[in-house]
Amino acid sequence: MDGQPVSVSLEGCRVLVADDEPAFRDSIIRSLRRWGAVVVAAVNAKEALACLEAEPFDLLITDVNMPGRSGIDLAREARSRWPWLAVLMMTGEADPNTPIQAFHHGVDRFLLKPFTLEELRERAQEALGLCAARKQAESEVAQLTQELRAREAEVRELVLRGVRALVAAVEAKHPYTRGHSERVSRYAVTIGRVIGGLDLERLALAGELHDIGKIGIPDYILNKPGRLSEEEMRQVREHPAIGKRILEPLIDDDEILAMVLHHHERWDGRGYPSGLAGSEIPLSTQVLTLADTFDALTSSRAYRSARAAAHAAQEILRERGKQFSPDLIAAFQDALPMLGEAMRLHAPGSPVHQPA
Repeated sequence: MDGQPVSVSLEGCRVLVADDEPAFRDSIIRSLRRWGAVVVAAVNAKEALACLEAEPFDLLITDVNMPGRSGIDLAREARSRWPWLAVLMMTGEADPNTPIQAFHHGVDRFLLKPFTLEELRERAQEALGLCAARKQAESEVAQLTQELRAREAEVRELVLRGVRALVAAVEAKHPYTRGHSERVSRYAVTIGRVIGGLDLERLALAGELHDIGKIGIPDYILNKPGRLSEEEMRQVREHPAIGKRILEPLIDDDEILAMVLHHHERWDGRGYPSGLAGSEIPLSTQVLTLADTFDALTSSRAYRSARAAAHAAQEILRERGKQFSPDLIAAFQDALPMLGEAMRLHAPGSPVHQPA
């Protein structure tokens, strides 16, 4: 806060006074009540905490030295449990470290005995003002945070919309891959749901974006009906890394970027681009790879016609322990009925996508 602390009226405030000296405590209570406060007394920290648990208070006034736990202990616990409680501390000690310690543990204002009743009133009002200012600042920060998150969500949606449009443009150029990413996304989520414990939203998005790097591969290679040359294959194998480079400035999500980069790795280590093997390949990436393979097999390509779902499944099962882990193959078998249903629902009447 700038300038002097704002003073808040004591009228109607609920105040808890914790002090083990009856005469001194009663004098403070009478003054507070005269100023319009509703006051409750406690003789030690334990009793004060019980009062705070039983009903709400606006201000805690506590002495430093009391039987049992000290006033600083009380202030520390009160601040942690009731963050909007104003705390005013009193002491007769002249040790300069005491106020420092008190402020460190959340005390708003400090009074050194002896003090006048006017000083008591001023410090109590200032403590309430500081607490009110903190609460207002916290509320404003929460509001700003909410607005920023809303804007971030809007920006993220705009970015994703643009990226999805780019994916659609890439696929539209190649009739054999039209709709491929959407289907891979759907199949990956289906398999991931059977496995459990995966972030299906991330898996779905990675499925949509996994082949975006093909924008960097010449069309004649992607549409070539015959066998690719060694150089052409080298270029094709660059598309995961190209995709990661495209997405890195747009998507701040390491898991999604890893799925895009490694969706052509193999369980036996013979994949690309990094030659990862076994458990080096994250499970979410393995799922995406399997979904990608399933759609590739059940879709027509320039160099071959589509397989029926049952035949594609048999090809995948033969890759147990080679392209795919045995556990993943088991999950794939459990997911097959749902994969077949997904194919029927999203490609009605298409012979390419009718399960056998």
